[in-house]
Amino acid sequence: MSESHNLGRLDGSHDSRVLTGGNTIPKTDERRTHFTCPHCGHTDPPEARRVVRKETLLQRVVPCNCGRRRPAAWAEEFIRCEEYCDTGSFDEDGIINWREKGRKGPEHLESLGETTECGACSRKGSHEGELIEIAEVQPGDSDSDVRYTVQCSGCLKQLDFGWTEPQRGGRLVPAGTKDFKLSSLHPDPQHEKRETKGCWLDVDAKAPRKPKRRKR
Repeated sequence: MSESHNLGRLDGSHDSRVLTGGNTIPKTDERRTHFTCPHCGHTDPPEARRVVRKETLLQRVVPCNCGRRRPAAWAEEFIRCEEYCDTGSFDEDGIINWREKGRKGPEHLESLGETTECGACSRKGSHEGELIEIAEVQPGDSDSDVRYTVQCSGCLKQLDFGWTEPQRGGRLVPAGTKDFKLSSLHPDPQHEKRETKGCWLDVDAKAPRKPKRRKR
């Protein structure tokens, strides 16, 4: 077995095998737990989510009919924001198996402002016309276009995580696994400026407060 097949497990262990009679067979399964939630001790694989933000530029217009050859008497532009969520879980090699892709979340419509080119036609026309799609803003891979989160499947608390390569390259490694070491991982772009007390996520950085001793 090549060395590459033995790397990258959630617990950092190797899949040891021995040769007997010319056949490769697994040894007795002595693997340690691949994941242990740092909050509740749950050992089932954590849940991963990838949310992609999609933006579309829309416009509602009132046509100009007075013969001045204006493109529109009145126009208002909107930006429609939609989010699509992929969900999955980690296998024993630390690879995310995406079970559900493209589940659509709620959408938001935001006005970007309006312009009036012809007051007379604008007053005569209806401002409640159909919204027309002008352009679609293609999602990128920045922290604002694509967001990653990891949570425990037991207590549902959010977990810290890092990447084996810069700029979300390589493999995503969640907290609660042996491979999770900040010194050897790269932060997600959305967490780069939030490192506190050895963690990138605020939820993991907050330690329980010790009770104060009463003065006698």
